[in-house]
Amino acid sequence: MSENAAERTFRKGKAALQSGDLIAALAHFEAAIRIEQRRGIRPAGRYLSYYGACLALTTGRLEEARDACERGVEAEFYNADLQLNLGRVCLQAGDRAAAYRAFRAGLRLQGDHRGLRGALQAMGIRRRPRLAFLRRSHPFNRVLGRLSAP
Repeated sequence: MSENAAERTFRKGKAALQSGDLIAALAHFEAAIRIEQRRGIRPAGRYLSYYGACLALTTGRLEEARDACERGVEAEFYNADLQLNLGRVCLQAGDRAAAYRAFRAGLRLQGDHRGLRGALQAMGIRRRPRLAFLRRSHPFNRVLGRLSAP
């Protein structure tokens, strides 16, 4: 395989992802990772991250998907898109706090990233606890919050 085969395969995966063909995108991202592994080098962080994002969307294997996204972020800590992928997987897994941290970390890297801004906006803003002197998780705050919800 040529040196650019993994990158070409990755680009095919991104095109498939943009067109909505998640299964094909997953296959391309996995192939890009395998090409790099066969060459004896560590797969690029973006390959791992996009593989993890597609894995979460197609199979629901959220632990494996989150691990792939986290390894991708570690490898390419400067890439805001990978923080977006990690945040989306965390949201899908129900970990809103980790998703928020990932989105905010991505915005620190690239403040004008539309995807990250949209993801944070979609998460919504939490209202202040009704009884500010108690923890948000205190039963009184939880009950009062539910009673006053719109």
